[in-house]
Amino acid sequence: MAEFFRSLKDVETVLETSRNRSVVIASPAFLAGFALVPGEEIPEEIERMIDDNLLVSLWEEYFDIYDTIVRARGEDHIVVVENELKLPQILPNNQIESQPLPIPEQFISKQQAVNWLESFYCYWPRNAYLEVDGQIFFFPEAWRGIDGLVSLSYLGDGGRVLAKQDAIIVTPTIWNLAGNDLDKMRARGFKVAVIPTVNPVKQKFNFCQRDIDGHSQLIEGSNDQLHLLVARSFFNQGRYQGQDTQKVIESSCRETDVNLVVIDDRRLPPLSLNLLQLDNQAVVFTGPADSTLGKVLKEIVGKDKIFPTQQPIRLIPQKSKGGIGCLTNLLPEQLKAAM
Repeated sequence: MAEFFRSLKDVETVLETSRNRSVVIASPAFLAGFALVPGEEIPEEIERMIDDNLLVSLWEEYFDIYDTIVRARGEDHIVVVENELKLPQILPNNQIESQPLPIPEQFISKQQAVNWLESFYCYWPRNAYLEVDGQIFFFPEAWRGIDGLVSLSYLGDGGRVLAKQDAIIVTPTIWNLAGNDLDKMRARGFKVAVIPTVNPVKQKFNFCQRDIDGHSQLIEGSNDQLHLLVARSFFNQGRYQGQDTQKVIESSCRETDVNLVVIDDRRLPPLSLNLLQLDNQAVVFTGPADSTLGKVLKEIVGKDKIFPTQQPIRLIPQKSKGGIGCLTNLLPEQLKAAM
């Protein structure tokens, strides 16, 4: 794989664009960390640290997401990224040793190790890299052991960068950190704009406050028109960090030639806009299909391209502050072959 990274030493390296990418998804192993029973004592049996009912509920939501992706893309085109969460346990000899938390048995054989990724990004692959028109941006904090092998870029953080076709929309932080790379993308003909971050005071649920992909999303429609979906709670947040949110979002949509769609999110599950769109325009999102989000997606991509989960996904985003999009990423064929 080192040879693959060396081939990408120049951040301007552009690979052959694939419109048939596989899906990478985090293993469910790390979800056990969100089902721990509060307490400070180290148990003799690690199972005593886990709320079994909560863990089963988290796994059920994960299975629902996984099965929905299988319906949309096919299981042969899904790569499950191995991850593991360990906690201390007292052994019979009173020694303390880290032991892994449980993982659903059916996923043990599905997991694939990605030794180049830091553990956090094995949980949230959306934030590890981003492919834009054949160019892969590797987020600097996500990768290990590749110093000097590849140029790294903050445009690789998919939580703070929305990109499709020739449009790139970023947060103010990325605007400042990745200015040189954004200039290069402009020179290639890309339209670049910035939108504010989300004011947590105006939100019902906790979320990763540096990210925008839980409350806004670029979607490619059936006629190839780009649409920026924005949660109404975000769009109507007023002035935040010195900016008028509505005016900035509307201006950015004009700059990138993107159609703005504001979605009533009052009754949607947490982080509903944190979804996954495949290369064939199919969209995997939290159910139900007849929600305000589902109806908009049906109009944009068509009835045969919407893939809602069987049940609303609530616990995973509430407990982990991440949704379907954070758990997944599209996998460039070259990167898949190098794994």
